[in-house]
Amino acid sequence: MLLSYYYSHVPFSISFSAGLLSREAARISESFVFTVGVGDDFVMRLGVDSIENLRTGIIQVLQASKLPKYRILLNGFGYALFGVPPGDLESTWRDETTNPSRSPLLGYQFIPTVAASTEAALLSRNISVRRFSKTRLFTAGRILHIVNRKKTKTERKTGKGGPSYEMRWATAEDFMELKVMPRMLMDHLPHNVFKTIDTVLNEQKEAKNDVAPPTPITEIV
Repeated sequence: MLLSYYYSHVPFSISFSAGLLSREAARISESFVFTVGVGDDFVMRLGVDSIENLRTGIIQVLQASKLPKYRILLNGFGYALFGVPPGDLESTWRDETTNPSRSPLLGYQFIPTVAASTEAALLSRNISVRRFSKTRLFTAGRILHIVNRKKTKTERKTGKGGPSYEMRWATAEDFMELKVMPRMLMDHLPHNVFKTIDTVLNEQKEAKNDVAPPTPITEIV
């Protein structure tokens, strides 16, 4: 509505939340909206559909694990901070071919990630099949995604090398899945986002200054 009055302005959004516009509206907004996102920011992936899929995934994990639920939740905080030990990955999950009759509470049960949007699904006693989203919504604008760049062994030893971050043009479809990651909250905090952008700009300025000026043609002759 305001575009016709302020056609010369380009709005910038930082860590814009997902699940706001239809795909066609999001595609139109790419011509006048610029969105910047950092790393594993969860807000850029936050929508009704992605939350429902995350809920279903958590239920599947709880049903497929041999560990008590309190241990899963407590260990999850440690895994988010320090990573998952390889031994835990091999011993936590049970074989899906286990006879459900021997362990009825932990028996494997298939849970669909997408259910029909019918009244029966909305009112189902099984919370895993309840679906409230009928239309998938997307992030607005043209999206610039900034992520940490993995430095080489030589760069880590010398403390010098290439840039600290990598940038790419992303699409709205890249942010449809809500992922539980260690930095999903930290990458959304405004001061971390502005610090990342400031680092990118400073490194680009330093890279330009480090480039040697061309030799004058008179000296070559």
